[in-house]
Amino acid sequence: MIKVNDKRPNPGQVRVSHILVRIDEDDPNSEDLARRKVADIYAEIQKESTIWENIVKNYSEDPSSSQNGGMLPWFSVGSMIPEFEMAAFSLTEIGEVSPPVRTKYGYHILRLEEKKPIDSFENLEDNIRSKIMRDSRSTMIQSQVMAIQKARYNFDENESSVANLENELKTFTKVQIPGAVAAKGLDDEELFTLQGTTYTMNDLVSFIQEQELSIKTKTTAFDAWYDRFTASILNQTEEADILANNKEYQMLLNEYHDGILLFSLMNQEVWQKGIEDSVGQKVFFQENIQNYQWDDRVNAFIVKVLDINQLEGARTRLKGQSYSQEVIDAFETNNKQNNPLAFQTEKGLIEYKQHPVLSKINLSENYQEIETNGHLHLVLLGDQIPAGPKKFNETRGLVIKDYQEALEKDLLEQLRSKYPVEINPKVKEEAFISLNQ
Repeated sequence: MIKVNDKRPNPGQVRVSHILVRIDEDDPNSEDLARRKVADIYAEIQKESTIWENIVKNYSEDPSSSQNGGMLPWFSVGSMIPEFEMAAFSLTEIGEVSPPVRTKYGYHILRLEEKKPIDSFENLEDNIRSKIMRDSRSTMIQSQVMAIQKARYNFDENESSVANLENELKTFTKVQIPGAVAAKGLDDEELFTLQGTTYTMNDLVSFIQEQELSIKTKTTAFDAWYDRFTASILNQTEEADILANNKEYQMLLNEYHDGILLFSLMNQEVWQKGIEDSVGQKVFFQENIQNYQWDDRVNAFIVKVLDINQLEGARTRLKGQSYSQEVIDAFETNNKQNNPLAFQTEKGLIEYKQHPVLSKINLSENYQEIETNGHLHLVLLGDQIPAGPKKFNETRGLVIKDYQEALEKDLLEQLRSKYPVEINPKVKEEAFISLNQ
């Protein structure tokens, strides 16, 4: 028994942007650091001069949304994890920002961007129909379909025989039914006649033995499997009827058939081959090595200063130092523990000519300060690497993509050569005019 205590209207859909501070489950200090960082971010947001998009870009750890203001797709109730969803739908004013919310992904700060009420029935009809078909209530629809099929194809059940079989087999499970039928000599008992063909218990036993899954049912195993067998035969009969007499269905079936053949051919000769043919990948890579080249690179540690009050401390820790992993680790550890919002860092072997910061550096100086895009950047330089070819493992993903494109081009050329296509210009023009009327 269910007692309804309260009701609330469907809130429709909501769209929010968010800031994410992740938690590393393997780091025992990560929870505390993340909590402190998100608290500092939330405090920063409260300042009138704060621009949300800048905060998101500088601090959010969600790579899929941090560069577009943290914007997420529209969603409705039941689409997101409960904590996130509850926080989103509790926001009422456009631009309202939530306090930090803890989920399994870390800490989020949400901002309401848009809300819209539940959509009209016309727009939701297809989605509702799909849900109904997956629901237990779809059995009512299936019963109606079977009733129509039975009338259309002259279904005639041998009621006395089916009643006798039901009584004889009501205590047996799916696994036991075949043996019980043989022991009781029920193989030739008639079930029903459909379009002049009579189906017997032996046909039902064969059907049961072919099925690997079991059926959860409140009725006997015989009843459940008899209903499934009947539905299967009716569906096969209808499919054969449509295939023989419905031209639109025939065309659709041919279209699917050709599509599957094309997919299989492309998968075998292009997509899968491009992924699995490691020898072919490397040969292609060597033949096209000019397409896989590094520009001039330099080992660099770039510190973007977000809090100018912390500049002197950062300058003291980097100026006069040589580029090394130890210096980088020490700086980042201190930054995380004491000033998580003061700096944003980038490190590694970087192509510098087109880089927004490194393109302005003097390569002869280990340490320098560059101002660009409204921020000061502290740069520590290491070894320089001249332009040259990439190693295969450095660009394997791109090589596979290019190799697949080359395989596809070769395949199409082979097919055009083997199966030349001639186009009738007059028929093409007539078809074009007909389709555009």
